[in-house]
Amino acid sequence: MIQIFENQSLLNKNTFAINSIAKYYISISAKEELLDIPNNIRTFVLGGGSNVVLPPYFDGLILDININGFDIVRKDSDFEIIKVGAGESWDNFVFKSISQGLFGFENLALIPGKVGAAPIQNIGAYGIEQDKYFYKLEYFDLESNSFKELYKTDCQFGYRNSVFKSTLKNKAVITNVYYRLPKNWEPVINYKDINEFLSANKDFELSPINIYNLVSQIRKSKLPDPAYQPNAGSFFKNPIISRSEYEKITKVNPEISGFISGDFVKLSAAKLIEIAGWKGKGIGINPKAKVSPDHSLVITGSDGVNQEQIILLSDAIINDIYKKFGILLEREVNIIQ
Repeated sequence: MIQIFENQSLLNKNTFAINSIAKYYISISAKEELLDIPNNIRTFVLGGGSNVVLPPYFDGLILDININGFDIVRKDSDFEIIKVGAGESWDNFVFKSISQGLFGFENLALIPGKVGAAPIQNIGAYGIEQDKYFYKLEYFDLESNSFKELYKTDCQFGYRNSVFKSTLKNKAVITNVYYRLPKNWEPVINYKDINEFLSANKDFELSPINIYNLVSQIRKSKLPDPAYQPNAGSFFKNPIISRSEYEKITKVNPEISGFISGDFVKLSAAKLIEIAGWKGKGIGINPKAKVSPDHSLVITGSDGVNQEQIILLSDAIINDIYKKFGILLEREVNIIQ
């Protein structure tokens, strides 16, 4: 029997440490419990709370998914398929995979949040995205009150995007995710930070656990830990523009950097924000929300920060970047109203 809590504080359930209050709150530890949740009420799946900016009051039901599990469900000569509970910590899943000889996700080390959120956001870092090894997922359809499956081609994965941000937005609760990991490991080392480290450390042994530790070290050196400095991770997407646009912009602003791929270029949003002078700054005197002095892609909050303050700062950054460079930044985090 599920337990419904009323007027539940979410202060300790979001990495921005916003003291949001949920009208109703339910923790789900088994997928069958979803059959008993109230119908016809606005519902939001909180997950690990690492990619959201919560409102002061959520007039609806917050579902906290804590479905665990890690099972190898199929093996063949080339691949192994793993079934992972949506409530598992993403980083714990990656480390557990490596410890059991299942490789591929070591570049996604130390990403906060739960496994169930990974397909929604199509998380990625240091040269790969989760859809590279995605096989299928199970989800609970809130409209039909039934369990369904989606395979990779159905998920419409893109850069920080999926079907769960469009036609299935707020309609699906992911319960289990399946990944298809190859037996033959090939390291992904073409990302700038990794490449620079390897160039300077010729004796570094390429292995999955060493790549995992290296990526963890890089992330810790650049990104503030939400446990000590509240934040929601990367706040903005890296904008993608045409190569011709890139050439025009860099003629005026040669310090702007980008990754060229065919006819398109992915710009560094962090670099744009830094060039524009926002690094370490907020709005007004003693602001509760500021751009991190360590990494300008991250907005941090201090005690008592709220959604309005964070939105005001991010809007100011978006407007300033557009005014200065003609580039429209898009938020990566989910603003919950």
